[in-house]
Amino acid sequence: MAGKVAQAVICAILGSAGIGLIKVGLQGVIPASGTHPWISLGTLMAAAKSPLVLVGMVVGFMGTLNYICLLAKADLAVAAPLVAAAAWVVLLAFSWGILREPVSAARVLGLVMVVGGSVILSVR
Repeated sequence: MAGKVAQAVICAILGSAGIGLIKVGLQGVIPASGTHPWISLGTLMAAAKSPLVLVGMVVGFMGTLNYICLLAKADLAVAAPLVAAAAWVVLLAFSWGILREPVSAARVLGLVMVVGGSVILSVR
């Protein structure tokens, strides 16, 4: 079980790092504010040329491949909650530590509740 937990954490780190790299790579390419939820094809093409976006996609894909390997060895009901909980922890740490986004006490409490629930769901 410890090996599966470690692999779930690796999946979460790779997937979250990919998302974080894409987020950082999009800064300056796609405006963060605006009223329209869609972006133009030209803007998407500009985003696709960003090295950080491309690296983020590769790192995220490595996380997906690792997740596939984990699913081959572990029950879905065990693997999915572990990966999801670990991803929330990594994403919150990344958004606070790297992107300097605000993290409220309520968000931390919610994270603790999600991780606790995921651990409960993963226990046989």
